[in-house]
This record gives sequence, C-alpha cells and structure tokens, in this order.
Amino acid sequence: MGTAVYDEVEIEDMTWKADVATFSYTCPCGDLFCITLADLLEGEDIARCPSCSLRIRVVCDLEALEATYGGGAPAAELPTDGGVAAA
Repeated sequence: MGTAVYDEVEIEDMTWKADVATFSYTCPCGDLFCITLADLLEGEDIARCPSCSLRIRVVCDLEALEATYGGGAPAAELPTDGGVAAA
C-alpha cells in the first residue's frame, strides 16, 4: 500500500537550494516540504513538511535529475535556477 500524500508536485515547480542540496516546496501550513538530492537519487519520492503531517510525492525523471545534479559536483557548482535544467 502506498503512502498517502497531499499532492503530487513536479520537481520543476520546486525550489533548488544548492547550499544544502535540497529541493523545497511551500506547504499550506506555511513551512516547506523538503527532500534532498541524495534521497531522490536513492529512489525516495516523498517530501515531508517538518511542521505538520502533510507529505507530497515528487515527480521527476531520475535520469535527467542525475545528469543535471548528480555526477558528484560540489553544491557550489550545481545549478541554482530553482528547477531541473533541460537535458
């Protein structure tokens, strides 16, 4: 049985924070859903809000994600435009 989620959000709609290698998205409670790049690359697709019980499913193409953000580049070298760049 799958995890109950509040919504499904495309990764392009999330904000990329290079300094902590994390994607975030505003939660209705006012805090942020967060998920790390490492978690996404390991197959995790649920972002959690630390202030309430809501969760979202992050929809992304793992191959494009790894090609854009993966590859072992230091966080300072990763794109900071807020979404996954087109491959």
